[in-house]
Amino acid sequence: MSQDYFSLVTNQGLIKEAASNEPGGTAIDLTEMAVGDSNGAYYDPVGSETTLVNEVHRVTLTHVVVDENNTNQLIVEAVLDETIGPFYIREVGIFDSNGDLFAIGKYPETFKPNLPAGSGKRLYIRMILGFGNSPNVNLIINNDIALDPNFGTDVNNALAERLIKTNNLSDLDDVTTARNNLGLGIASLAGDASESQKGISQIATQSEVDDGSNDEKIITPLKYIAGFNCSKTSNGYTKLPNGIIFQWGSGVIPSAGSTVFTFPTPFPNAVFAVTTGSKGVSDVSPDDYSGFVRSINNTTVRISSGTGVGAITIYWFAIGF
Repeated sequence: MSQDYFSLVTNQGLIKEAASNEPGGTAIDLTEMAVGDSNGAYYDPVGSETTLVNEVHRVTLTHVVVDENNTNQLIVEAVLDETIGPFYIREVGIFDSNGDLFAIGKYPETFKPNLPAGSGKRLYIRMILGFGNSPNVNLIINNDIALDPNFGTDVNNALAERLIKTNNLSDLDDVTTARNNLGLGIASLAGDASESQKGISQIATQSEVDDGSNDEKIITPLKYIAGFNCSKTSNGYTKLPNGIIFQWGSGVIPSAGSTVFTFPTPFPNAVFAVTTGSKGVSDVSPDDYSGFVRSINNTTVRISSGTGVGAITIYWFAIGF
C-alpha cells in the first residue's frame, strides 16, 4: 500500500550527501525548515524540486540527529511557535547552509493558527530521511526542546541521554569508564610531569644521562647502569655519571727502578691523585717494598720502587675526571 504522506532527499541533496562521504568530504550543515500550502492542492514530490510550490514560512532547525535505532536514518525537527500563522501546511522542505533544498516532504493538511487570531498552537514538525549509509551531517541538539512537555517521555529521555557536541564530552556521567572504554587510560588526562605533579615524561637519551644537565626527563635502569661505564679487569676503570673516573692497576718495578703505567682510559681533564701499595714480604722492611709516584699526566703515571732487593709488584689507584 502506497503512503499518502512521505519525505525524500532531493536530487541535489543526494549529490551533496554522496560528496560528503568521499575522502576529504565535509559534513553537510542543515539549517532551516520551510513550510508551504502548495497553493491549496496536494502534489507528490519526486526529488527534482529546488523550492516548495508556495512557501509560507521558514524557521531555524531545532534538532538534527542520527536515529539511534537506525544509523541510516536522519531525524530533522523544527518548531513553529504560537505567534506564527495563520496558514495551512501541505508541504515541508529542509534547506542547507547554502540555501539549497536538501529534502522535501508531503505533509498532511494542517491549519496553523496564531495568537492574534485567538487560538495559540505550537507545532512540532519532524521529518525522517533515509540513506544508503549513515549520513555525514552536522548534528543539532537543542536542550530546550528536550525539556519541553509537548514531547513525549520517550523522546525527552532519548534527547536527554544524547551528548551535546559543544560540551566536548563534559556531560558524560562517568568520564573514567568512558575513557577506559576508548582505551585512552589515565595518560589522556595527564600533563607534563614535574616534581610536584604527576604526568607524562619523556625518557632521556644516553647522552643526556651522561651529560647530567637535563632535569625534565626520566632515566631507565638500562641507561642508568650504562652511565657507569667501566672495565671490570685487573687493570680497569669505572666512570661515574658525574664525570669522576676511578682507575686501578698493578705491575712490576725493577729493584731500585721505576715503571711507567698507562691508564686503562685517559683522564679527559685532570688527575686528582694516585696512591700506591706493594705486595710485601715478611722478612723485608715495608719501606724497601714501597713505591712512590714520580710523575703524572692524563694518560700515564711513573712509579719508582724503594731500595729493596729484587723487583717488586706495585698496586696503584687513581682518581680524576
